[in-house]
Amino acid sequence: AEQARDMGHLVDDLMAVARSDREEADLKLEDVSPAALAEDVVRDARRLGGQRGIELAVTDDASGLRVQADPGRLRQALMILVDNALKYSAAPHPVNVDVRRADDGIEIRVTDRGIGIPADELPLVFEPFYRGRAVHRGAAAGTGLGLPIARRTIEQFGGTLSIDSVEGAGTTARVRLPLGSHA
Repeated sequence: AEQARDMGHLVDDLMAVARSDREEADLKLEDVSPAALAEDVVRDARRLGGQRGIELAVTDDASGLRVQADPGRLRQALMILVDNALKYSAAPHPVNVDVRRADDGIEIRVTDRGIGIPADELPLVFEPFYRGRAVHRGAAAGTGLGLPIARRTIEQFGGTLSIDSVEGAGTTARVRLPLGSHA
C-alpha cells in the first residue's frame, strides 16, 4: 500500500511537470490576492498539520495588494512549500506563512523550525528528483519534484523562489512576486 501511494505521488508530480510544459503558453493570468491565497492554502493544510500536532499560522502585512498570477498554479506552488515545511517539522514548532510587501512587490515566506537542510545540499534542492540525506535518515519521503515545480511556476509569474536553511534549526522558503496591475 505504501509503495502504491508513493507511486501515485510520483505520477502526480510527473503529470504536473508535463502540464507545466504544455500550459506555459496557456496561463490564465489575473490579479490575485496573495494574502487570501495563503489563507486558503493554510486552511487546507491545517488538516495535515493538525494530524501531526503542528500549528500553521498566517501573518498578513499585505492586505489589498495583488500580483499577476494564475491562481490555481500559484496555489499549487504555495501548497508544495507548506507541505514541505510540514513534512520536515516536528511538533510543537509551528509553520508560519508570512505575506508582506517587499521593495518592488510581495514576499511570501514559509518558515519552519524543523530539521533544516545541510549547507552542501542547498544548491541541489531545485534539481529534479534530488532528495537529500534527510530522506535516508527516516524523514518524510517525496519524489524530489516539488521544489522544481514550485520554482518554475513562480518564475512563470515573473517571480523568484529561494530557500534559506540551517541544519537542525529550520528552513525558510521565500517567494517574491511583482505587484499586479491594480496594486
